Amino acid sequence: MHAKELLRMGESTDRILLLPVWREVPIYSEAERTVLELTEYVTKLSETGVPSNVYDRVRTHFDEKQIVDSAMSRYSNPSVSFKI
Repeated sequence: MHAKELLRMGESTDRILLLPVWREVPIYSEAERTVLELTEYVTKLSETGVPSNVYDRVRTHFDEKQIVDSAMSRYSNPSVSFKI
């Protein structure tokens, strides 16, 4: 999802700009932090895989359907992912 889309959805500019340092700032909820951590591991899947404890933390905030729906929404428009 691009920053413009997040802004249209009502997300604040500060929260978007601070995403690269999400670990160092207190503005994200625990649920958001778990998703951000999972996202980091997924983007480096071939290097490290996703540790079980990360999935366990995600499951404390989201059910299986929410996790799958969230993952699938990232890939619902391949043209965005591949900049076609």
